[in-house]
Amino acid sequence: MRKAEVFFRLKSELANETHMKNTKLNHQIVRPEVKLRALPTHKSALAIRSKSQYKIVPLSEIVYVQAESCYSHIWDIFGSSWLASKPIKELEHALPNNFIRNHQSFIVNSDFIDIISRNEAVLRVDDVEYRIPISRRNWIKMKTRFTFV
Repeated sequence: MRKAEVFFRLKSELANETHMKNTKLNHQIVRPEVKLRALPTHKSALAIRSKSQYKIVPLSEIVYVQAESCYSHIWDIFGSSWLASKPIKELEHALPNNFIRNHQSFIVNSDFIDIISRNEAVLRVDDVEYRIPISRRNWIKMKTRFTFV
């Protein structure tokens, strides 16, 4: 190699290194400061649309959700049923962890489960019992939610 070629290569490598350093510095300067925010948590109520109004149902009052084709019936502690225009799959993702999908057609609030057996869960609200089926597939998921002694 000639001296001129070596000099040219060294000069171009030096220019690349300087460019890389400047680019890194520029990125650090230009980069906006990111503020960390807490992840959003589940809301404390569902707003269920009924004609032109919304009924606000607190999550603590929902006993279970029952699917009916592409709609869902939401049952509360007062025995009232509200028809939601969302399928049960969408509601499953909108509800917090204390709601368990125990059947293809049901989601139950684990706070109201009184008795659990292999094929059904008994939900108790005051003196009223609701018997909800448990599918074979979801029985294992139900068992992991509770400590059996």
